[in-house]
Amino acid sequence: VFNFTGDLAALRGQYYNSTANSMLVDLQFSATAPEDQVTEAVTAAIDATTDLTTGDFKLYLTGQNAARIASTAVAGKALGMTDGIGTIFIVLLFGWQVRSWRLTLIPVFNTVLCLAITLALVYPLSKSGAIQLPSYVPSVCLFLSIALSVDYSFFHLSRFQEVRRQGLGLEDAVEQMVTTAGRVVLVSGVVLLFTWLALAAFPVFGTDTLGYCASISIFVCISVNLTLNPALVLLFPKFFGNAAQDPWHCCRRRRAAEEEV
Repeated sequence: VFNFTGDLAALRGQYYNSTANSMLVDLQFSATAPEDQVTEAVTAAIDATTDLTTGDFKLYLTGQNAARIASTAVAGKALGMTDGIGTIFIVLLFGWQVRSWRLTLIPVFNTVLCLAITLALVYPLSKSGAIQLPSYVPSVCLFLSIALSVDYSFFHLSRFQEVRRQGLGLEDAVEQMVTTAGRVVLVSGVVLLFTWLALAAFPVFGTDTLGYCASISIFVCISVNLTLNPALVLLFPKFFGNAAQDPWHCCRRRRAAEEEV
């Protein structure tokens, strides 16, 4: 049994057990500190416990913030793998439905641009303290950027391909795409924007921040897709103007050429 005498008497019954094999240390953080600073401090403490754990000497960090950070790290890897695998199927399905693999480049570009603009708008708000950014909000913004960019691009480009099959020229097809599918994208996006913005009325557990950031993501997706979808097609008319109506057109053309030889 460890001898709690002298200066160690204050530790009796509070930090050490009777065999002195374990020790409990209480870490307190300021309740008024910004969440990002608390997260940074707790992350540094987690890294320190990992570095100091050697052999039979083990350190563990517990608590609400530590559990949240640890679960986020584990969930982040799982979500990343899920997104990566799911994106492959999304691209294949998109290319099959619009009947052109060239047009699949447009939603990919829009997704990256939407996410970059959204984070560029949200980061200053979080850094200035205007909003408290929970760790799950950027993941929601990522999901919205992927889903809406693919969805809105599908509305536009499927209409574009439909009109092209009817024999219209490139510019006329783009005009029809904007005037018909563009209206659907705008109405759908505005309804979705105000639906997510309604979460700002419930300021609990970061729900208000989720409403603000999700609304920003949706607004960016609407703006980017309404402008870039027709702009990219008109900017590269030869490339997208030759978009095949048959997704296997390139393979069949190559096979036909081989048979002629």
